[in-house]
Amino acid sequence: MHDKNRLEQYQNAKNEAEHMEVEDIIWQMTICDIEQFLTDGKLDVKKADAYFHGHAPGGVLAPKTSPDQAAEYIRQFKKYIRDHTNGIPPLVISEMLHGVTSPQMTVFPQSLAMGAAFDRDLTHRVACAIGDEAESIGINQGLAPVLDLALDPRWGRVEECYGEDPYLVSELGKQYVSGVQYASDKRLRIAATVKHFAVHGNPEGGVNLAASSVGEREIRRLYLKPFREVITSEHPLSVMPAYSENDGIPCHQNQWLLEEILRKELGFEGYLISDFEAIDMLHTLHHTASSQQEALIFAFTAGVDLEAPGMKDFALKMKQLVSRGLLSAELLKQRVANILFVKHALHLFDEPTASSAMPDFDMHRELALEAARKSIVLLENRGNILPIRAGQYANIAVIGPAGKTVEFGDYSIRKEVSAVWEEIAAAFPESRVTYAPGCEYFDADEKLLAQANQAAEEADCIILAVGERSVTNFGIGWGVEDATISLCGEGYDSCTLRLSPAQETLCREILSKGKPVILLQIGGRPLALGDLYTQCQGILHCFYGGEMFAKAAADILSGKICPSGRLPVSIPRSVGNLPCYYHHKPSSRGFYHRPGSLSVPGRDYVTETPGALYSFGYGKSYTEFVYENLIVDTADFAEKGCIHATVTVKNTGTMDAEDVVLLYVRDLVSSVTVPVRELKGFARVFVPHGEQVQVSFTIDRKEFCIWDAAMRFVLEPGDFAIAVGDLTQIITL
Repeated sequence: MHDKNRLEQYQNAKNEAEHMEVEDIIWQMTICDIEQFLTDGKLDVKKADAYFHGHAPGGVLAPKTSPDQAAEYIRQFKKYIRDHTNGIPPLVISEMLHGVTSPQMTVFPQSLAMGAAFDRDLTHRVACAIGDEAESIGINQGLAPVLDLALDPRWGRVEECYGEDPYLVSELGKQYVSGVQYASDKRLRIAATVKHFAVHGNPEGGVNLAASSVGEREIRRLYLKPFREVITSEHPLSVMPAYSENDGIPCHQNQWLLEEILRKELGFEGYLISDFEAIDMLHTLHHTASSQQEALIFAFTAGVDLEAPGMKDFALKMKQLVSRGLLSAELLKQRVANILFVKHALHLFDEPTASSAMPDFDMHRELALEAARKSIVLLENRGNILPIRAGQYANIAVIGPAGKTVEFGDYSIRKEVSAVWEEIAAAFPESRVTYAPGCEYFDADEKLLAQANQAAEEADCIILAVGERSVTNFGIGWGVEDATISLCGEGYDSCTLRLSPAQETLCREILSKGKPVILLQIGGRPLALGDLYTQCQGILHCFYGGEMFAKAAADILSGKICPSGRLPVSIPRSVGNLPCYYHHKPSSRGFYHRPGSLSVPGRDYVTETPGALYSFGYGKSYTEFVYENLIVDTADFAEKGCIHATVTVKNTGTMDAEDVVLLYVRDLVSSVTVPVRELKGFARVFVPHGEQVQVSFTIDRKEFCIWDAAMRFVLEPGDFAIAVGDLTQIITL
């Protein structure tokens, strides 16, 4: 981003900041909500005048109304700012994690489902579609993507992450930012906001907002990698710090993290937006600030530029701090210059008030269907129970609460879509398909259970649809909860990772019938279901797949589409097996690796073995793939700083299908400990049955480097193992 145009834009922003009044600067560091100024569907000028007093806010939250209404409200607000204030255009901000939070806009698969697809191109196209929809109503900042690592499945926000692996998160994060931030003509159109900076995906006990205490080497090696890769490659215009603290310092007041690392080391040039209410939490949650005023001093001194709504009378408090000399006008000018720079980069000062044309929603729904299909992971297919052939079963029963709804995941708005059981019925017209919920997501119901038992007795095959219902819109505590019970999403953490007691009872009753059972597990995180995994003949693990999920699931069940998703997070044996992520250190899963029983205790766990039940990257297919001829070429390493690897993928089964090929690296001997293996390449390829393709990888030098004992990012000469499937080559660098 250090081109001449960018430098001019930043200099213009600095010059403007120098000549701004302090009160105008402070208002530019605030966000408000458009909907608070509406009366009878129109912008109320008197309400706005009484609030702004001629000052323009830095940003405004986009309304969650229909696209046409939202576009009109945004147009009215921009016109008001132009005509009634100092005229500095606002950033129009929206949640855009897996779609714009506006009814009728497309709900794409949640981030974890996108991670399961392992598809860079798909992620880019989905991001482009989200950006198109956002731009069509006048949004110019999106609060996404989440670059946190999903390392503790108890955390309710696991669903918002791409996965547990930093390389996967980096690669998909880059695709999201480039797709949202730039239009098809390469025009910069929307400020992507990468979050949550940093060390946010592994809170103590899996409890949201809880501390994450890790050393600097782990911060750099693991948690900062996605941010480093995305910021240096795609230059997102906004960063949001994490709610949490690390090593005793909350991220919103961590000057080392926000200034030394983010701006100086990573070269971030945009602006820092606080998480909602996070500055106030320095006082109310972390207790590092004695008052709201002190919290403001800490946050803006550390590097925060703009306060998301959450502190009452923010502008007044800031003005008082400046008048008392506790915050300098010069510091605030630096902060507002970062905000103005982003507005110049987005060309907001010469932006027309009209929004762009509405996109092709039908085309976007087809894209959502493609993404949902690719996200579904086949865990088990005992006896080749899947796919279900046309006419194979006279009676199919879909049983379970997840069969009657489609869960979108948090940061979305509910809309009417086909139920899972309805799409399954449409996929099998030759069969009689019945549906019985059996229970609610959380509550048991004897009448519903009896109906489910009857449906199971009459069925030749049972599809058991269970899982977790997710919060929508926002998380718990945002004042938007309804009476619906949610089990996953922001603020909905779990200490059990089990199905609700009502669903477990339902599953055991249905499994006792001795009928063929296919488990359709739907949720926003991996669960530890124990023997349920061993009793079901077929298991499809489905992360929240967006509005087209029901059809995608039916397409997989019927064999219209061959499953190709892979686990982006590991599935634990039990909560007691956590952590179970695959990229652990050599000593982290014990020494003996011997499973135990009560009669013959193991040496690592008495009655169990450490590690995941299904590890990251696991996923079956309806066809068979064979890997051959792994060749690693180091000829370009000295001059170009990269190595090349190729492998032949053969489809020896009977179906045309896509395969996800994963390449791992291990440093065999290092001066500091490193993981037992790390993902350094992945590719999704289509292979017709009976044919083969050659898959190529290029691995950059930096992927072999470590943070050594002196905290230097260096390549230590030595031997490295390159693995694809069960093939391994040893190279010396």
